[in-house]
Amino acid sequence: MVLLHTWKNSLNVLIPRNLNLFLLITINTCIKACYVFIKSAWPLFIPFIFLWYVLVVYTFTFLGARSVTIVISIIHYLFFFLWCVATRPSVNRKTIGYFFSYFRRFWYLIPLIYIDSTFFGIYGLFVSVIFTLFVLDSEGSIRSFLYSLVRTAKMIFYNLPVFLIVSFIISFSVKLLLGPVLNWMHLPDIFTGFFSLVVWSLVMSLYICFFSNIYIKKLHEQFDLYFLQS
Repeated sequence: MVLLHTWKNSLNVLIPRNLNLFLLITINTCIKACYVFIKSAWPLFIPFIFLWYVLVVYTFTFLGARSVTIVISIIHYLFFFLWCVATRPSVNRKTIGYFFSYFRRFWYLIPLIYIDSTFFGIYGLFVSVIFTLFVLDSEGSIRSFLYSLVRTAKMIFYNLPVFLIVSFIISFSVKLLLGPVLNWMHLPDIFTGFFSLVVWSLVMSLYICFFSNIYIKKLHEQFDLYFLQS
Protein backbone atom coordinates (compact mmCIF):
# COMPACT_ATOMS: atom_id res chain seq x y z
CA MET A 1 0.00 0.00 0.00
CA VAL A 2 2.86 2.37 0.81
CA LEU A 3 4.41 1.73 -2.60
CA LEU A 4 1.13 2.36 -4.43
CA HIS A 5 0.65 5.55 -2.43
CA THR A 6 4.11 6.88 -3.34
CA TRP A 7 3.60 5.93 -6.99
CA LYS A 8 0.31 7.82 -7.04
CA ASN A 9 1.88 10.86 -5.36
CA SER A 10 4.77 10.84 -7.83
CA LEU A 11 2.29 11.56 -10.62
CA ASN A 12 1.00 14.73 -8.94
CA VAL A 13 3.65 16.72 -10.77
CA LEU A 14 1.95 15.80 -14.07
CA ILE A 15 -1.41 17.27 -13.09
CA PRO A 16 -1.87 20.25 -15.48
CA ARG A 17 -1.95 22.98 -12.81
CA ASN A 18 1.17 21.53 -11.15
CA LEU A 19 2.92 20.77 -14.43
CA ASN A 20 2.63 24.37 -15.66
CA LEU A 21 4.36 25.66 -12.54
CA PHE A 22 6.94 22.89 -12.64
CA LEU A 23 7.80 23.67 -16.27
CA LEU A 24 8.27 27.36 -15.43
CA ILE A 25 10.57 26.39 -12.56
CA THR A 26 12.48 24.08 -14.89
CA ILE A 27 12.94 26.81 -17.51
CA ASN A 28 14.10 29.23 -14.80
CA THR A 29 16.55 26.61 -13.50
CA CYS A 30 17.83 26.04 -17.02
CA ILE A 31 18.41 29.75 -17.65
CA LYS A 32 20.31 30.17 -14.36
CA ALA A 33 22.34 27.02 -14.97
CA CYS A 34 23.18 28.19 -18.49
CA TYR A 35 24.48 31.52 -17.12
CA VAL A 36 26.62 29.76 -14.50
CA PHE A 37 27.81 27.17 -17.02
CA ILE A 38 28.95 29.74 -19.58
CA LYS A 39 30.48 31.98 -16.92
CA SER A 40 32.42 29.39 -14.93
CA ALA A 41 32.48 25.86 -16.34
CA TRP A 42 33.74 26.27 -19.91
CA PRO A 43 37.51 26.28 -19.09
CA LEU A 44 37.25 22.66 -17.95
CA PHE A 45 36.47 21.65 -21.55
CA ILE A 46 39.65 23.17 -23.01
CA PRO A 47 42.00 20.18 -22.39
CA PHE A 48 39.48 17.73 -23.88
CA ILE A 49 38.69 19.91 -26.90
CA PHE A 50 42.42 20.36 -27.53
CA LEU A 51 42.94 16.59 -27.25
CA TRP A 52 40.01 16.01 -29.61
CA TYR A 53 41.61 18.40 -32.15
CA VAL A 54 44.98 16.65 -31.90
CA LEU A 55 43.36 13.24 -32.36
CA VAL A 56 41.34 14.40 -35.36
CA VAL A 57 44.47 15.82 -37.01
CA TYR A 58 46.60 12.72 -36.40
CA THR A 59 43.95 10.00 -36.42
CA PHE A 60 44.81 8.72 -39.91
CA THR A 61 48.53 8.62 -39.27
CA PHE A 62 49.28 7.55 -35.70
CA LEU A 63 46.00 6.86 -33.91
CA GLY A 64 42.78 5.03 -34.66
CA ALA A 65 39.34 6.55 -35.08
CA ARG A 66 38.36 4.80 -31.85
CA SER A 67 40.48 7.30 -29.91
CA VAL A 68 38.49 10.22 -31.34
CA THR A 69 35.21 8.50 -30.43
CA ILE A 70 36.37 7.99 -26.85
CA VAL A 71 37.37 11.65 -26.43
CA ILE A 72 34.07 12.86 -27.94
CA SER A 73 32.20 10.56 -25.54
CA ILE A 74 34.15 11.97 -22.58
CA ILE A 75 33.26 15.52 -23.72
CA HIS A 76 29.57 14.50 -23.81
CA TYR A 77 29.83 12.91 -20.36
CA LEU A 78 31.64 15.98 -19.04
CA PHE A 79 28.89 18.25 -20.33
CA PHE A 80 26.32 16.02 -18.65
CA PHE A 81 28.22 16.02 -15.34
CA LEU A 82 28.96 19.76 -15.24
CA TRP A 83 25.36 20.58 -16.12
CA CYS A 84 24.25 18.49 -13.13
CA VAL A 85 26.71 20.48 -10.98
CA ALA A 86 25.33 23.74 -12.39
CA THR A 87 21.70 22.83 -11.63
CA ARG A 88 22.46 21.55 -8.11
CA PRO A 89 21.30 24.01 -5.40
CA SER A 90 24.19 25.39 -3.36
CA VAL A 91 24.89 28.23 -0.94
CA ASN A 92 28.42 28.50 -2.38
CA ARG A 93 29.31 30.71 -5.33
CA LYS A 94 29.49 28.65 -8.48
CA THR A 95 32.89 29.76 -9.72
CA ILE A 96 35.32 27.60 -11.67
CA GLY A 97 36.76 26.55 -8.30
CA TYR A 98 33.32 25.26 -7.30
CA PHE A 99 33.09 23.12 -10.45
CA PHE A 100 36.68 21.94 -10.11
CA SER A 101 36.07 20.82 -6.51
CA TYR A 102 33.63 18.20 -7.83
CA PHE A 103 35.74 17.19 -10.79
CA ARG A 104 37.30 14.14 -9.07
CA ARG A 105 33.84 12.56 -8.78
CA PHE A 106 33.39 12.80 -12.53
CA TRP A 107 35.74 9.84 -13.10
CA TYR A 108 33.73 7.71 -10.67
CA LEU A 109 30.59 8.34 -12.69
CA ILE A 110 31.87 7.63 -16.21
CA PRO A 111 31.23 3.84 -16.09
CA LEU A 112 27.58 4.26 -15.03
CA ILE A 113 26.90 7.08 -17.50
CA TYR A 114 28.48 4.96 -20.25
CA ILE A 115 26.40 1.88 -19.40
CA ASP A 116 23.23 3.94 -19.00
CA SER A 117 23.60 5.89 -22.26
CA THR A 118 24.84 2.88 -24.27
CA PHE A 119 22.19 0.33 -23.29
CA PHE A 120 19.20 2.53 -22.46
CA GLY A 121 19.89 5.75 -24.39
CA ILE A 122 17.94 8.83 -23.45
CA TYR A 123 15.08 6.62 -22.18
CA GLY A 124 17.02 5.62 -19.06
CA LEU A 125 19.36 8.57 -18.66
CA PHE A 126 17.34 9.82 -15.68
CA VAL A 127 19.14 7.09 -13.66
CA SER A 128 22.46 8.84 -14.28
CA VAL A 129 20.94 12.24 -13.43
CA ILE A 130 19.60 11.08 -10.06
CA PHE A 131 22.75 9.13 -9.22
CA THR A 132 25.01 12.07 -10.13
CA LEU A 133 23.00 14.42 -7.91
CA PHE A 134 23.19 12.00 -4.98
CA VAL A 135 26.96 11.70 -5.50
CA LEU A 136 27.29 15.48 -5.59
CA ASP A 137 25.34 15.70 -2.32
CA SER A 138 27.63 13.14 -0.67
CA GLU A 139 31.07 13.53 0.86
CA GLY A 140 32.72 11.97 -2.19
CA SER A 141 34.16 8.82 -0.57
CA ILE A 142 33.86 5.30 -1.96
CA ARG A 143 31.46 4.46 0.86
CA SER A 144 29.20 7.42 0.09
CA PHE A 145 29.41 6.45 -3.59
CA LEU A 146 27.89 3.07 -2.74
CA TYR A 147 25.27 4.73 -0.52
CA SER A 148 24.37 6.93 -3.48
CA LEU A 149 23.67 3.83 -5.56
CA VAL A 150 21.24 2.60 -2.91
CA ARG A 151 19.55 5.99 -2.58
CA THR A 152 19.21 6.26 -6.36
CA ALA A 153 17.56 2.84 -6.51
CA LYS A 154 15.16 3.87 -3.73
CA MET A 155 14.17 7.16 -5.35
CA ILE A 156 13.55 5.57 -8.73
CA PHE A 157 11.69 2.60 -7.24
CA TYR A 158 9.35 4.72 -5.09
CA ASN A 159 8.73 7.27 -7.88
CA LEU A 160 8.95 4.98 -10.90
CA PRO A 161 5.79 6.12 -12.76
CA VAL A 162 6.79 9.77 -13.09
CA PHE A 163 10.34 8.89 -14.15
CA LEU A 164 9.21 6.45 -16.84
CA ILE A 165 6.42 8.64 -18.21
CA VAL A 166 8.45 11.86 -18.40
CA SER A 167 11.49 10.09 -19.83
CA PHE A 168 9.39 8.37 -22.50
CA ILE A 169 7.61 11.61 -23.48
CA ILE A 170 10.87 13.55 -23.83
CA SER A 171 12.69 10.74 -25.64
CA PHE A 172 9.84 9.99 -28.03
CA SER A 173 9.33 13.69 -28.83
CA VAL A 174 13.01 14.20 -29.65
CA LYS A 175 13.21 11.13 -31.90
CA LEU A 176 9.92 11.98 -33.57
CA LEU A 177 10.92 15.57 -34.35
CA LEU A 178 14.71 15.52 -34.86
CA GLY A 179 14.83 12.99 -37.71
CA PRO A 180 12.28 14.74 -39.97
CA VAL A 181 13.85 18.14 -39.27
CA LEU A 182 17.32 16.93 -40.31
CA ASN A 183 15.89 15.31 -43.46
CA TRP A 184 13.99 18.46 -44.33
CA MET A 185 17.05 20.72 -43.92
CA HIS A 186 19.29 18.57 -46.21
CA LEU A 187 22.46 19.63 -44.42
CA PRO A 188 25.92 18.28 -45.35
CA ASP A 189 27.18 15.57 -43.01
CA ILE A 190 29.53 17.89 -41.14
CA PHE A 191 26.73 20.38 -40.41
CA THR A 192 24.28 17.59 -39.60
CA GLY A 193 26.65 16.38 -36.88
CA PHE A 194 27.08 19.89 -35.51
CA PHE A 195 23.33 20.58 -35.56
CA SER A 196 22.65 17.24 -33.84
CA LEU A 197 25.21 18.14 -31.16
CA VAL A 198 23.53 21.52 -30.56
CA VAL A 199 20.08 19.92 -30.34
CA TRP A 200 21.46 17.19 -28.06
CA SER A 201 22.94 19.85 -25.75
CA LEU A 202 19.65 21.75 -25.56
CA VAL A 203 17.62 18.61 -24.93
CA MET A 204 20.07 17.39 -22.29
CA SER A 205 19.95 20.78 -20.57
CA LEU A 206 16.16 20.70 -20.22
CA TYR A 207 16.19 16.96 -19.45
CA ILE A 208 18.69 17.36 -16.60
CA CYS A 209 16.96 20.45 -15.20
CA PHE A 210 13.57 18.73 -15.19
CA PHE A 211 14.80 15.62 -13.40
CA SER A 212 16.97 17.72 -11.11
CA ASN A 213 13.86 19.53 -9.91
CA ILE A 214 12.07 16.20 -9.43
CA TYR A 215 15.07 15.05 -7.40
CA ILE A 216 14.92 18.15 -5.19
CA LYS A 217 11.16 17.82 -4.73
CA LYS A 218 11.30 14.14 -3.80
CA LEU A 219 14.34 14.60 -1.59
CA HIS A 220 12.45 17.15 0.49
CA GLU A 221 9.26 15.09 0.59
CA GLN A 222 10.93 11.75 1.35
CA PHE A 223 14.16 12.74 3.09
CA ASP A 224 13.94 10.06 5.81
CA LEU A 225 13.59 7.36 3.17
CA TYR A 226 16.94 8.17 1.55
CA PHE A 227 19.19 9.28 4.39
CA LEU A 228 17.93 8.11 7.79
CA GLN A 229 17.50 4.53 6.61
CA SER A 230 20.78 4.19 4.72
